[in-house]
Order: sequence, then C-alpha cells, then structure tokens
Amino acid sequence: MKRSTTTHLFGKRLVASAAIASMLLLFAPFLGPSSALARPPGDGMAKLVDQLDLDAATQSQVDAILDSKRDQRRALHRELRDARETMRDLMASADADEATLLGQAERIGAIEQERHALRIGTHLQLRSILSKDQMQSLAEAKRSRAHPRGRGN
Repeated sequence: MKRSTTTHLFGKRLVASAAIASMLLLFAPFLGPSSALARPPGDGMAKLVDQLDLDAATQSQVDAILDSKRDQRRALHRELRDARETMRDLMASADADEATLLGQAERIGAIEQERHALRIGTHLQLRSILSKDQMQSLAEAKRSRAHPRGRGN
C-alpha cells in the first residue's frame, strides 16, 4: 500500500521538528541562567591588560579602545540573554512551530556573530598598538583565565 504524499510530507516534517527540538533540548543547559552568559560582562580584558605593565601612553590607548566597546558589548550581552530567554519560553510552549523556533535560533546566531565580530575588531585594534610580545602575553593570560584549573588545552 502506498502512503499519500500529504502523509509522507507530514512524517518528514514531524521527524525534522523532533530532531530540531532534540538538538535544542540538548543545548538547553548552555542557554540557561547558569551559563557564563547569564553573568553580566565585566572588565576581564582590562584586568588582563593591566598585567602587561604598559607605559602610561599605551595604557591610555588600550583603555580608550576597551571603553569605546564596553557599551556595545553590554548591549549585545543583554540582547543575547533576552533572545535565549525567548528561546527557552518557545521551547516550553506547545504552540511554537518549527519556523518560529528556527527563526529564533537564527536570531541567536546573528547576535553571537555580532559579538564575535566585536571581539575581533577589539583584538585588531589592540594588536595595532601592542607589541608582538605584549599580544603573546595577553593571549597566554586569556588562556590561563579560560582554564584556571588545568582544564582544556
């Protein structure tokens, strides 16, 4: 007996929706308030740069770069936190369809991409004023901060 085209398409959509929901549930712990993104962004980079013992002129330039990005970084942080909260609400809702969930996932991805672009821009600006050795020291400080107890490589 041959299945109808409608039944076949419904089955494919059901399987796709279940797969998407499963993936989102798998990553839900990373979207929750316990994630690092739930904490407000601080001045971690400024603290790392302070370890470099820069001369006053260079320190002033670095501070200006970090200060100029702070408001934008915080706004993106809030936007991402709110988008993830919306995703949690949608996932808990019985009414959210595949298009809505995928649209929200794309929104989260776009915000994350903006954050990465901001980080890259900041890195490039810092690289333009710091020496190669200072940038290397900064990179090492970031790595040690990311894995303070020897976790990761």
